[in-house]
Amino acid sequence: MLLDTRAKPVSFEFNHVFGAAGSPIDTVYLIRTGLVSIVVPLKNGRRIEAGMLGHGALLGGSVIFGQDRWANSAVAQIGGSAWALSRDDFVALARRNPDLHTSVFSFERSLLLEAQQTAACNASHSTEQRLCTWLLRAQDATGESELPFTQEFLADMLGLQRATVSMFAKHLQSMKILDYQRGRISILDRPGMERIACECHGALKALRAESL
Repeated sequence: MLLDTRAKPVSFEFNHVFGAAGSPIDTVYLIRTGLVSIVVPLKNGRRIEAGMLGHGALLGGSVIFGQDRWANSAVAQIGGSAWALSRDDFVALARRNPDLHTSVFSFERSLLLEAQQTAACNASHSTEQRLCTWLLRAQDATGESELPFTQEFLADMLGLQRATVSMFAKHLQSMKILDYQRGRISILDRPGMERIACECHGALKALRAESL
């Protein structure tokens, strides 16, 4: 997906908030590196992930369909870089470029389907399956085999207790599928992890490929 010359390169750190739920969408971002999650904030302070965005993903593109506020929060989970373009410039660009309009529609559709697939996954699949699927998705989105995630963070994203994540992470570590050291997770045996992951990994990977 191409933006015009008015797009500016920006960098972001872990936990950077691109947009908080309910706030105006002032800037559209095309992610180059890093990892961003679309999270649903709850009254108890927890944030449950509904979408995962990596290289080539678009944040805020729904402005061309008249959505002027962030439906949920977009938060950086791994620092990285992006192209940034003002809302007005992006809308004007989309009006001049029908192909961009079509690409944004495809991407926003994939985000909706991803949220639906995630809801089905949370309701139907085991904790270990969900954990493996989530880690595989993160690796797919970043291209990295080592991921800087704490167990507290994984618990937050998956809507689980930390002790539950710890138990299954230790089991996967004992199988030599992953290694966990000081807040960093290394995937040692991707085929082994894929065998444990649920069908949602393949479905979500296909959705992402279709939208880019």
